[in-house]
Amino acid sequence: LARSSQIPHLWHMAKLTDPVLVHLTDQLQKFADDKGFSLSLDPVQYGVKLSLIDPNLPDDKGKPASARGVLYHSVKKKRVSWVPEGKADSVLGPILNERMQELVGTRDEKAAKKDQSIGATERGHKTWVGTDETGKGDLFGPLIIGGFVATRQIAKELQEMGVRDSKDLKRGTIERLATQIFTKWEDRCQIVVISPKRYNEMYPGFERKGGVNGLLGWGHARAIKSSLEAGHELDGAVIDKFGGEHRIKPYLKGVDLVLTLRSKAESNMAVAAGAILARAKYEWMLDAMEKPLGFRPHPGAGSPAMRDLKRLAKEKPGDMAQYVKMHFKPVQALTVFK
Repeated sequence: LARSSQIPHLWHMAKLTDPVLVHLTDQLQKFADDKGFSLSLDPVQYGVKLSLIDPNLPDDKGKPASARGVLYHSVKKKRVSWVPEGKADSVLGPILNERMQELVGTRDEKAAKKDQSIGATERGHKTWVGTDETGKGDLFGPLIIGGFVATRQIAKELQEMGVRDSKDLKRGTIERLATQIFTKWEDRCQIVVISPKRYNEMYPGFERKGGVNGLLGWGHARAIKSSLEAGHELDGAVIDKFGGEHRIKPYLKGVDLVLTLRSKAESNMAVAAGAILARAKYEWMLDAMEKPLGFRPHPGAGSPAMRDLKRLAKEKPGDMAQYVKMHFKPVQALTVFK
């Protein structure tokens, strides 16, 4: 039974008597109303079962996204605890868990020491751009660098939205989040696309400048400079590490920013958002290849991608440079290029 926000206490008066649980579920109801979610409550022994539904956000199977759990209150131990229950939607689940953990106070001390939406090494930034790439090791498709400009408040909003390391997300979720991010903050999004054709034209000039990493340096710098050109006053840039600063700095002359290159940078919400934007764009560009090729190429460089490569070399040998990165060894190894 979903409790209407127009009769805020009727459900609790009839069903729930624990004042602590009444207060906490009232807070959660306000949160749900603000986000446009539907909240259902079902009392159980020593607690209340909660179910959060987003009717406007389909899950990976096309059904309304949902997440649930049980909020317990032990009067004797004077303790409130939150227990997630069942399989939750990959976006809505983290949103519900994060909000419940805030309500029951389990994150307060940790949050004071560490803001998980930002990252330890870049906590001094007020406005920064985060960048990450996709397509670096893929035979087919472009090299894409995604960038996103964040503030502390926006980083928290991204975290509530369900943004996290794109490697932990399914394609449908990535595309859904990318659409939401771009729709809400288009002016903060930067997507640098280096198509296979352009990549193959540019690569020879970078062979003695770090190869792919040199090209990435140019791409990340382009995303950073585009963010500045869009009018954002940045005090830093956080980059998922692919090489040293010397790969980027030559393309950022005259730009005064604190650069932070680190591994696992997707713990920073700006970097995670940039990665999601890049990944969604990459998948859409592979989709666009299906019509001219007669098949949708697989990402990566494993066996499926190798089969696609051999098929392309057999059926359209003259068009290889339009679809694949020509300097890769598997491509060079094909007889047609010897």
